[in-house]
Amino acid sequence: MGDLTQVHVQALKKVSRWIRSSKDLGILYSKDGNTSLQGYTDSDFAMDKTTRTSILGNVFMLAGGPVSWMSKKQKSVATSTMEAEYMALCSCAKRSQFLAQILRDMGQHEMVGQEPFKPTVTQDMKSMLKSPGNPNRPVQLFEDNQACLSLVKDPQTHERAKHIDIAYHYVRDLFNAQKIQVEFVGTTDMAADGMTKPKAGPAFQRFVEQIGLYKE
Repeated sequence: MGDLTQVHVQALKKVSRWIRSSKDLGILYSKDGNTSLQGYTDSDFAMDKTTRTSILGNVFMLAGGPVSWMSKKQKSVATSTMEAEYMALCSCAKRSQFLAQILRDMGQHEMVGQEPFKPTVTQDMKSMLKSPGNPNRPVQLFEDNQACLSLVKDPQTHERAKHIDIAYHYVRDLFNAQKIQVEFVGTTDMAADGMTKPKAGPAFQRFVEQIGLYKE
């Protein structure tokens, strides 16, 4: 606001045109939609031409519509696409636990995930037997980068991933604790893809439909 240029004016015009053209769009939630929480996470690579930071995005779907979404710059520079995706997945995983706890507090344990937690050790089994009516369910997260998924599921440290900040390995802890379930999804089916980069034409329309926006 203190040093506006023509670039900012053009950006403001684009935002104004989008608001005018999308005023009849709304979110439609339906009991016939997916009744379990699902998260989609994505990241571009070095989108910012000045700082070379990447843009992360995620969206959580429930009952056919989005209930939480984010699009922001990453705090540090990623040196590869895999690292950028891994950092974005960690952010998504943290948010998934916040949303899952809200659903549990509301007594909607079955909406947290599709499959109940399957304990693998005796201690976890004892904990589960204490509250058989409220089984833990991992939140389902979708990612479109195979190398990123491999880093989450593989307990060994990859040579090209040694430099990744330890804070981002929190997502691996959540996976090992069965609090999240990470799965691969193709880029065309990645609902968070539009949160990380501009889209035009049919690609943008597909993104609008993927996040559950419909005309009234």
